[in-house]
Amino acid sequence: MPEHLIRLRGPWELIDPQAPESQPSRLALPAERLPSTGGPLLLRRRFGRPARIDGRPPCSLRAEAVPGLLRIRLNGVDLPRPDAGQGGAAGAFEAAIGPLLRVRNLLELEVDPGPASRTGAGLPWGSIALAFDDEAPPLG
Repeated sequence: MPEHLIRLRGPWELIDPQAPESQPSRLALPAERLPSTGGPLLLRRRFGRPARIDGRPPCSLRAEAVPGLLRIRLNGVDLPRPDAGQGGAAGAFEAAIGPLLRVRNLLELEVDPGPASRTGAGLPWGSIALAFDDEAPPLG
């Protein structure tokens, strides 16, 4: 079944919650590595609802190479993700998000950039995409 991916590369805002007065910096994903600040970081990305998915089966949010992920939220709603023993250690997950999509969206990732967040094998950190069936007939 062919699928269509819309990669959420950038711009992401990188925020250090331990320095709330500082300005967010910009980040494109995937990145070589995340800065180490001694605590969790917040990555935020705004995006619009793709017109191509209107009336189609729900899409999903897919993430690969995101070790150190502590929490993921879409429009203020926490998304379920696998525990470390179920694939989370590899830094990959997929969650259905169709009902949560709005015209304008805010995706937030809380990550620990410590040693546990390294992808290994020199792979870049953070491949995030919207995925949906490209040949699915419209609903309705």
